[in-house]
Amino acid sequence: MNDYSGAYVLFAIIVSISCASGAVIIAEKKGYKGAALAGWCFVGLFFNLLGIIIVLIIPTKAEGYVLQGKMKVCPFCKEAVQVDAILCKHCGSKLEAAETK
Repeated sequence: MNDYSGAYVLFAIIVSISCASGAVIIAEKKGYKGAALAGWCFVGLFFNLLGIIIVLIIPTKAEGYVLQGKMKVCPFCKEAVQVDAILCKHCGSKLEAAETK
């Protein structure tokens, strides 16, 4: 074993912790909280750069709700609002009524 084996281990630990922190920061900015952040921490910790790429690819929490039909996007400010909202809580614009099925 060479003299640098300890340095390699230390470098691997630093990279893993940095990737876990980066994954948590990105997930938090995308609207994830609580236990979801802990999950993204483990993804970043064990998958390193691949974990960060995965977090960058996933939709924000609001985008996920829009895709599921639980929310809609305000046409004026492009923020997610409740699907049955008549006024946007972000910009105050009047929205069209939700279509009933």
